[in-house]
Amino acid sequence: MPPSFSQYIVGYYIRPFIGADELIKGKDRWCLWLVDASPMDLERSPVLAARMAKVRRMRLESSKVPTQRQAETPHLFTEIRQPGVSYLCIPSHFTENRDYATVEWIDPKTIASNAVFTARDDDGSSSLSSRLPCLWFGNVP
Repeated sequence: MPPSFSQYIVGYYIRPFIGADELIKGKDRWCLWLVDASPMDLERSPVLAARMAKVRRMRLESSKVPTQRQAETPHLFTEIRQPGVSYLCIPSHFTENRDYATVEWIDPKTIASNAVFTARDDDGSSSLSSRLPCLWFGNVP
């Protein structure tokens, strides 16, 4: 039996979302990733239509003209920098009391927030965790 439309939406359009807090503390967070959504899918789903209406309204109410323009594409993040390949996920901020910087290899289907840096890791050979940044932060004024 083929999946229902709602099962399709969950499996295809709802993606894991990772920021510094999720990476460091192992928290789960999710987002709607609608980059490849067809107009028909966006119209067929009451959940997606309601979410897009809220985003459109929020963007139109902004005092910033560029944000207002982005109301035309309420199904998209305002800035998309998502790697298309596996990547190293590096928190952009963390406490100086940590003994090491948490870095993790991430599948490209996990959406990176603006609270992390991403570095392509095509062959998976990069080092995953390092004490070096912590030593640097602790010794450089």
